[in-house]
Amino acid sequence: MTTGWQNPIVAEARYRIDSIQQGMSEFNKIVLTDIKSLQNVHGDVTQLYDSARSLLISLDEDYQILKNYINYNKDTLSKEVVSPDGKQITTGMNYYQFALDTINKRLGSLESLIPAGYDVDQSSSPTGQSAAVNPFAKPDQSFTGVCTLVADGDTILVGGRYVRLAGVDSPEGGTDSGKVSAKKLTDLLLGKNVDVMVDYNTPRDLYGRWLGVPMLHMDGETELGKGQLMNVCVWLLRNCLASPNLKFGKHHFVDPDEVKRAANACVYGWPQIGQYKILTDPSHAIVWVDGDFVGLSGSPVDISFGAHHITVFKAGYSAYHFDLNVDQSIVQEIGPFKLLPLPVSTALVEIRTEPNVQAVLYINEQLVGVTPVVIDLPVDANSIIRIEADGYDSSSTSVLPMIGLVSHVTPILTPSGFPPTSPAPSMIPSAKISGNAPAKVSNVLSKSMIAKVRRKGARTKSG
Repeated sequence: MTTGWQNPIVAEARYRIDSIQQGMSEFNKIVLTDIKSLQNVHGDVTQLYDSARSLLISLDEDYQILKNYINYNKDTLSKEVVSPDGKQITTGMNYYQFALDTINKRLGSLESLIPAGYDVDQSSSPTGQSAAVNPFAKPDQSFTGVCTLVADGDTILVGGRYVRLAGVDSPEGGTDSGKVSAKKLTDLLLGKNVDVMVDYNTPRDLYGRWLGVPMLHMDGETELGKGQLMNVCVWLLRNCLASPNLKFGKHHFVDPDEVKRAANACVYGWPQIGQYKILTDPSHAIVWVDGDFVGLSGSPVDISFGAHHITVFKAGYSAYHFDLNVDQSIVQEIGPFKLLPLPVSTALVEIRTEPNVQAVLYINEQLVGVTPVVIDLPVDANSIIRIEADGYDSSSTSVLPMIGLVSHVTPILTPSGFPPTSPAPSMIPSAKISGNAPAKVSNVLSKSMIAKVRRKGARTKSG
C-alpha cells in the first residue's frame, strides 16, 4: 500500500490503484500458476476458474469506482503534494489518466485468459467489499472533530470518541518518557480540529477504541503549506515520541515503509531526560517548563531533551524567563537568577484554560497574548479577562489580584455548538503558590499563533 501521503485524498487514490494492481497480480497467480498446476495432475479446475471470474468482476467494479473517485477529486489530485519521503511533487492528472488506461487494458487482457465455458458474466455480481465503497467520501467511518483530551501518548479524544493511534506505540503514561510524549502530543493537538482516518476493515481495537490516524489541519504558516494535513503518527515517530507498532495488522492509512522511515529519522530514540538544579534569589521559586509546573528552584527537576522555555517566579516578585536547550543526561546547576520585587500596586495572576489550550487572551479588551500565561495586574480594580480559542465559544471572567498572592484564573471552554456543561469560571486567590503556569506574555509563540494574535488584534482595533 502507498499510504504515507499526507493528503488523504491522494492517499485514497494511490491506495485504490495499488489495491487493483495487487488484485490483478492475484488473478494472474490463480490462472497462470494454480490452475495450470492442477491441470498437470488432471484435477478439477472449475472452482479456481469461478474464483478467477469473481475476482475479475470485483476488479472491474473497483476500476469503475476508482475512475469516478479520480474524476470527482481531479482538482485536488492535480495539485502539488507531499510524497511519503517528504518531497514536494506534482503528478497532475496525467499520472492518474495513465494509471486508468493501464488498468483498463490489463483488465481486458485478463478477461481473455478465461476460456470458453468460464466467461465472465457481469450479471452475477459477487458480494465483495469493493462494491460497498463510496468513491465520493473518506473511508466509511472516518470523522472530524476537536481534540478535547490527550489520555496518553497514543490515545486521544476527538469529537467525544476515544481514538487509539494506529501504527505507533508511546511509552507507558506513568514513566518519565510517557509523560513527555503525552505533553508534546497535548501541545500539538489539544483544542485543534483533527481528521481521524479510520480503516473500514478494522475500525476499532480490542478495547472498543477507534483505531485511526489523526491528520492535523495546518494553517499555512508551516512548511507543509496552506490547507495541508499533517500525519500525527508520523510526527510522533520523527520526534522520538513513539516507536513503530504494526501489531494491529494492515491499516488503510498506515504505510509500513513510511513508518520505518519516520522512526529512522529519530535522532535520540525514546525521549531522554536531563536533570537541572535551577537557583534563584530568593529561593524556593516555582519553576515552569513550557507552561507546566515541574518543581521548585534549588531542587533537581527533570527536563526532556530539546529546546524549552523556562519561567521561575515567586509571589511578590517578577517572573524571570530564559530559553534552555537540554542535550545531556547529567545533573547541571544553573543560576542564581535574581527575582525583582513587584511594585506594591500590582500582583501576579496565572491564566490558563480548561482544557489547557493555546487561546488568545484579552484583558480589559486589550490584546495581551496567548494562554497559558502569568502576568502582573493592578490590585486596585477588577480586570476583565476574555478568552478566544479555535473550536470553542468565547469565555469571559474577572479577577481582582491581591498583594503578595498569586491569583489563579481558569476559564472553562465549551466546544462550539455545545451547551455549557460547567459553571462559570471563578478567580481563586490563594496564599499558596500552586498549580501550573507558563512563561509570560513574552512567551515564545509559534508563527501560527503570532499570526492569529495579529489578525485578532487588527479586528479588535478596527471594531
